[in-house]
Amino acid sequence: MKLTIAPTCDCNFKCVYCFEKDRPAIYMTKKVEDAILDFIVKNNPNRIHVCWYGGEPLLAKESIYRISEKIISLGKEYDASIVTNGYLLDREFIHKMNDLKLKTVQITIDGDKQTHNKRRPHNNNVDSFDVIMNNIKELSVSNKDVLLSIRINVDKTNMYEFVNVYRQIKKINPNIHVYPGFVHDASCKSSVCIDDNVERIKFYSMLYNDYNIYIPEMIPNIVLSSCMARCMNSFLIGPMGEIYKCWHHLGNNNKVVGNLMDKRILTDIDMFARLMKENDYIDNKKCMDCKYFPVCGGGCADLKTQNNNDNCSIFKYAMTSFLNMRYKFLVNKV
Repeated sequence: MKLTIAPTCDCNFKCVYCFEKDRPAIYMTKKVEDAILDFIVKNNPNRIHVCWYGGEPLLAKESIYRISEKIISLGKEYDASIVTNGYLLDREFIHKMNDLKLKTVQITIDGDKQTHNKRRPHNNNVDSFDVIMNNIKELSVSNKDVLLSIRINVDKTNMYEFVNVYRQIKKINPNIHVYPGFVHDASCKSSVCIDDNVERIKFYSMLYNDYNIYIPEMIPNIVLSSCMARCMNSFLIGPMGEIYKCWHHLGNNNKVVGNLMDKRILTDIDMFARLMKENDYIDNKKCMDCKYFPVCGGGCADLKTQNNNDNCSIFKYAMTSFLNMRYKFLVNKV
């Protein structure tokens, strides 16, 4: 069982492009926390993974502590990850990570200090960048068992800042995973977004050829389970106990497939089934005939449903050049 749990939709940032910016600042109650545990017990999985999500999940640390303790007490195989803006990733929380079974942390940054503070403004602090960077240093020093990933959001306005931020983070710890996140939400204009495969290929090539920065995501790993929308035992649980089948749907009442507080739990079986199967790559002749199948996992099911496109991996369009970069990178490491 893989659960993505959003203990709150509230956030301490006001990111200009955030798709959740209009979501109400709701926090999870203890009744919902207990319902999550009941849901797990009734399904009786052998292994459980929880990804803490939001909003900003660290605004609801007490819920994270309580839910984690209850799940761990079940004696199941368990681990967790968290997606956070990193601002509240303080020393106290860092030292509790092992007890919480937190293995992976993802933090998002938007370019250099000036750009980040402008695009991801904190509610009260004009300089969130330095706070986040200091927290990254603290985590890197204090807990070496945690896999730390830094997503640097890029578009055409800040793409060249990626290099400096990448190097700044690698200077803290070369083992930190740093990768670009291409902003592609509905509010991003095509003239600003790097949302074209050709442009993304040029960006990756520029990083390697001009700056000797190799991004592992250029070569896809084999995906055997696809995204949570297509996985039977994967759910996103919101702060009121509402259930979704996709990260993008949090707070969207039209995408709720059920609620833990309802006796039936899954109240919209039709939507649940549709999200599980709609635009599934196994039913897509183009995908089944593709020589890269199934390494891509079929792409984002939600985006495919919205845009009616294939969302193919850029590897498909730049296989030779990406493999050459991979080869040179590995040879240079040796």
